[in-house]
Amino acid sequence: MGGNYTIDLSTIDGTDASLALGGNGSEREIITTLRATPSIGTGKANAIDVYMVVAPGTYTGTQVVVTTSSKTYTLAASGEKTFTRSSVKPMYVDIQKGETGDLPQEETWIKVTNEADFTAGTYYILRGDGAYYLPNATATSSGPACVAYNAGDDITNAMKWTATSSDGGLVFESATNEGNYLWGSNVNNGVRVTKSTTLLGASKVWKFTTTTVGETTYYTAYAFATRYLTSYGTQDWRNYTSASATNIPAEFYKLQTGDVPQKKTPELAFNNPTTTVNVEKTVTNIATINPSTLSIAYSSSDEEVATVTNAGIVTGVAAGTATITATFAGNEEYNAASASYDIIVIDPNANDGSEEKPYTASEATSVVKSGRTQADAYVKGIISKITTAYNSEYGNVSFDISNDGLNSGDQFRIYRAVASSANDFKVGDAVTFKGNILYYNNQTPEMEQGNELISQLHAPVMSPANGAAESVTITADQGATIRYTTDGSNPTAESGTVYSAAISISASTTIKAIAVKDGVVTGVVSGVFTVPVAGEYILDGTKTGGTSGYAEVSDISQSSISWKVEGNTTMNPWRIGGSSLEGVDRTIYSVNPIQFNVESIQISHGTASDITVNSMTVIVASDKSFQTVISTLNPTFVASNVVTVNRPTGANWSNCYYKIVYNVSVSGSKNKFIQFTEAKFTGK
Repeated sequence: MGGNYTIDLSTIDGTDASLALGGNGSEREIITTLRATPSIGTGKANAIDVYMVVAPGTYTGTQVVVTTSSKTYTLAASGEKTFTRSSVKPMYVDIQKGETGDLPQEETWIKVTNEADFTAGTYYILRGDGAYYLPNATATSSGPACVAYNAGDDITNAMKWTATSSDGGLVFESATNEGNYLWGSNVNNGVRVTKSTTLLGASKVWKFTTTTVGETTYYTAYAFATRYLTSYGTQDWRNYTSASATNIPAEFYKLQTGDVPQKKTPELAFNNPTTTVNVEKTVTNIATINPSTLSIAYSSSDEEVATVTNAGIVTGVAAGTATITATFAGNEEYNAASASYDIIVIDPNANDGSEEKPYTASEATSVVKSGRTQADAYVKGIISKITTAYNSEYGNVSFDISNDGLNSGDQFRIYRAVASSANDFKVGDAVTFKGNILYYNNQTPEMEQGNELISQLHAPVMSPANGAAESVTITADQGATIRYTTDGSNPTAESGTVYSAAISISASTTIKAIAVKDGVVTGVVSGVFTVPVAGEYILDGTKTGGTSGYAEVSDISQSSISWKVEGNTTMNPWRIGGSSLEGVDRTIYSVNPIQFNVESIQISHGTASDITVNSMTVIVASDKSFQTVISTLNPTFVASNVVTVNRPTGANWSNCYYKIVYNVSVSGSKNKFIQFTEAKFTGK
């Protein structure tokens, strides 16, 4: 090695001094850093410890020279000397005595992982975390050597402890400050380095057992089984009762003895790999390993997206993201190691989010998950789930879309789309939106609020939606073709029967349908239908219902069908009227459907005085919110007579909900009413 490295040692023996490294027979520099500090164990002001940070390799004729104006001290190693890893190497030099030690041998330290690793007759290093902890017994900067070393320094720069057996445990004595022991006491801050035994309940005998809290292992002292050896703060070691994040567990390392080599971990890494590649194109990203003689294998997390050879050549297969990993399997000398990076495969012919090439839901999901955002992107899909119901106050609704309308696979959120009712967007609708897309909170692929609906094809609607029916009608947007199946399979744009007329039900049948228009296909809607059975249901108006006979007290339930009355809040719910009313509605409606296909309804009333029924309306709907109305009929009201309402030709009243509305006027201040007596529903 050519050249000398010098360092100012300040007047060690009254004169200027320097430290130099010399040698021959090597083309590499063995020492990259030199450092000199006062030697801790000699008590001499002119004694120093010299530290060397070395580069791995084998060297000959290595020597360290300490030069002052009055004397030169040389420390040499004969023959070859091998350093297998970078580490800090100490060398002791006593200027006054003119003595030097030999070049140090490399030390290998093993982390203690269980109590069986604690044995006498060897050196130990006690490690904390962060800064130096407890410099001495009184926590000042001078005095005996510290309990533990800075976790950021090389481990061989730490203070060493000599372990000896005592009373079934171990005693730790400072290797550089004889007579100073590691003491513990039965108090929180009871860990000290001192010759003194004045600590409350002090003991220098330690027998370690391990206690695991979560994934962290703490050591428990022999004399104090309920206390953990921990560090806390900047200079505070504790024999503490709490194992927590603020009490950092101690770590012990022991000096390896004998000829058993310890495995080393090679350095394996990718150096700025290219992270994108087009479909059917290649890019070469080679990992480097030190030592370079070790072999590397490559793998891809998803070969349907990208493949990789053992030469590091990556080939794009399909748009998406895959993780490429380089792995060294390990051998008798080296531990296993790995390094990886993510490769994004781009299809140049794929959709780009433009109006002409809108993203599919899965493509938009992939884009934002890769870390990209895009303004004014077009995204298409089929509504798979309403995530936030329509809000009438703000006039919006949020929902997920997917490629196939199923609530599985990639889901892309359309956030707060403008809406005027809950019926504007339904599961199965095919939609295209324009807006800003992003990966919200690294959790939800979405299009931000302020998006714009570009196109929509509503999913077909079946009437009735399911249940007993003589026939089923299907409707869709104008100009759309409806395709359906009755064998349980899903219709497609090319398969299934084209709908042209109501579908007759003669047996239990599952109907699935889609709408197709201008190449756009909705999600599949389905219903299960059974043949209607004949039946009769009578709503008895002579029963008061409720504990006090008022409709607001409870629902009226007959034959497992609940009914509600709107308007009559101060009288028997079946008494239709009130006091001083003018054109006011009184309504009776069902909460549950009458399942058979009703053919006619016969409604009976008592006599009336000082009350006028301005109109009588019967409303039949397929949903309990009466949003989907099948029939609206206005029979002529006749008191003390039966008013009959017949099902219109072609209508299907199976599994329907019924509402009877009276618009009444009452003269005078007293309550006047007409008694609702009965409604008989008959059909098959």
